[in-house]
Amino acid sequence: ITPESENDFGSYNCSASNEMGTESKEFLLIQAEVPSAPFLSEVRPFSTSAQIEFGEPESTGGVSVLKYRAEWRMQGRGTWLHRAYAVDDGFSAEATVTGLKPETSYEVRLYAINGKGEGESSLPKFFKTKPVRKFLSLQHTVEPLSHPRPHKHNT
Repeated sequence: ITPESENDFGSYNCSASNEMGTESKEFLLIQAEVPSAPFLSEVRPFSTSAQIEFGEPESTGGVSVLKYRAEWRMQGRGTWLHRAYAVDDGFSAEATVTGLKPETSYEVRLYAINGKGEGESSLPKFFKTKPVRKFLSLQHTVEPLSHPRPHKHNT
């Protein structure tokens, strides 16, 4: 059913009959809306990436959420960068933002997207990436092991 007006939404009854009998099923055709904003619950920053955890939108708009889109930028300035995350069977409410600069303040926001379109953005979360970790390298002097020469046996 492709609705052409508001009057097309409502309850439909579908029936099928053959020599084995008749079967009926009632369907409800509702108008889809874009989803409401998801909720950003936590941002765990690293030096060049951040893991974001979020809650699903309160309303999916009557149809399933297909993907989420994260947007991020340096706090208060610059162009918003973005990446979409598809919802599949193994989906968890987490996403990783990459390509960040160490020790930099960022803001991130999230959108839910269904078949009707993209909903409102979540409230932004602000975070600062960590410094690059420096690893100490300990230098060792390795002495070669001296092996005694095998004795030759006189035969």
